[in-house]
Amino acid sequence: LFKGVDLANDSSLYDLWKAWYETIVLPQKKSESTLYKHRLRGKYMKQYFGDQVASTIRYSQYQRVITKLGETQSKNTVRCFNSEVHKVIQFARRDKIAVDDFTEGVIIVSEKTQKKTSDKFLNKLSDYSRLKVAVKRRLKERFVISDYIIFVALKTGLRTGENLGLTWDCIDFENKVIKTYRRYDSTKKCFTSPKTETSVREVPIDDEACSVLKQLK
Repeated sequence: LFKGVDLANDSSLYDLWKAWYETIVLPQKKSESTLYKHRLRGKYMKQYFGDQVASTIRYSQYQRVITKLGETQSKNTVRCFNSEVHKVIQFARRDKIAVDDFTEGVIIVSEKTQKKTSDKFLNKLSDYSRLKVAVKRRLKERFVISDYIIFVALKTGLRTGENLGLTWDCIDFENKVIKTYRRYDSTKKCFTSPKTETSVREVPIDDEACSVLKQLK
């Protein structure tokens, strides 16, 4: 309220989201990448509902929006959007704003095909070993940076953003460690802060990893 956000019964869903974002989300000092996702969901609310008063949004209308969003977004993205709308509604109702919870009973749909869980991970040590051998063989046959990125991921277990954010000052060949203290956001094309405080760490590497990294350098 001090920032000028006037919550009232004629507020739009986006207005309610903005008040929730400034009052609840920002004080938690979340990472920039997480805040970006929140702002993207707020953008969807503005795009699909405009200045329509939140209390006039009906379940059937909202379900159509969820279905429309699912035409281009993954099921997880649609689910997170719906969860955020629900939180905004609960926030408004705690402030005595008369708005029905039109998220209740909504069906989450998406036309984007999702991979099976079993297809997302290496479940066997033998598969891990085969992949590492194949990648290392490719390193000798050609120079493609993605091969090195995959190899470092296999050797360290770094998150993708951490891996992409590595620069030569992060590699300590003498002590055989990789120091990770930031991430690279491939969507926004910039460096961002680490996911958590414990993400700033030193990861040990062996002679094989050192050799490959020296080859790359």
